[in-house]
Amino acid sequence: MPKDKYYVLSSASFIFRSIREEANNLNLCISQELFRQIKKYNLTEEKKNKYIFYKINDNLEIVVDKKEDFKVEIA
Repeated sequence: MPKDKYYVLSSASFIFRSIREEANNLNLCISQELFRQIKKYNLTEEKKNKYIFYKINDNLEIVVDKKEDFKVEIA
């Protein structure tokens, strides 16, 4: 996945900073462009949880945002 099309959220980001040792799952914010590419996985509104994340599987959830709104530090 291109680094400029997503960023890591929640507890998984703490692992990269050595603040936590493990995370329960991986939460990603992805660009609308990347979302269109993965839409083939049948990501419907019904697959969103109450926090507006799409559940891909037990280990991965994603939320979509406009790439121009990304304000992240790329490591």
